[in-house]
Amino acid sequence: MAETSLARMIAILDLFKSPRAAWTADAIASAMDYSVPTVYRYVRELVACGLLRRDVGGTFVLGPAATELDYHIRTGDPLIIGAAAPMAALAAETGMDAVLATICGARIITVHHELGAEPARMSFGRGRRMPMFRGAMSLCILAALPRAQLRKLHEESGAEAADISWEALLAQVKQLRRQGYAYTEGALDPGLAGLALPFTEPERHIVASLGLVSRQSTLAARDRTQLLDALQDCARGIHAALAECLGA
Repeated sequence: MAETSLARMIAILDLFKSPRAAWTADAIASAMDYSVPTVYRYVRELVACGLLRRDVGGTFVLGPAATELDYHIRTGDPLIIGAAAPMAALAAETGMDAVLATICGARIITVHHELGAEPARMSFGRGRRMPMFRGAMSLCILAALPRAQLRKLHEESGAEAADISWEALLAQVKQLRRQGYAYTEGALDPGLAGLALPFTEPERHIVASLGLVSRQSTLAARDRTQLLDALQDCARGIHAALAECLGA
């Protein structure tokens, strides 16, 4: 299927992320293998709608419309709205960071993050794309996917999937499904650990994970059963909030 203009513009926007947040049209053309006139046409449209803005030296950066979209998703997404209070209570109860991540296509992204009493200083806070095959949050999402979708993700993830074979991934997912949760140490950040559960709402097409992140020594010393109970209570609270929103 031919790539649409919309898909190309979204691909251009995907370039604008840390550590390189400013791009010239020539650099975009080189990175995307598009012609320079094509890039100028797309960039002109993105500037016109506020998703990009012109900066110094002929560069472009993300525009204010991106900030506006962030506001709208924080105040309009039923999942984020429904998760806010239960996750704040979870963070207060455990003293750990409470994290919610969802999958979108071939990306797993943190969509909500409540800080605990001692913030974990994690690298993958709200808005950050997580590694697909590492960490408790990502593994829980993968465990909730149908086998065919999981296989496709692995086949199409290129270098990101190079460190784990399909057989090893499938075995890991099967084990997670049996035990119902994932626990990892140092998978994303040295010295940090994560404990997570899958969170799904089929009616809303939500495949997500809900987790706690803390210092490795702190999380390892806590009663895991109690922490899992707290996570499950939080998940029930989010489900209830979503049901209330659906019935409103």
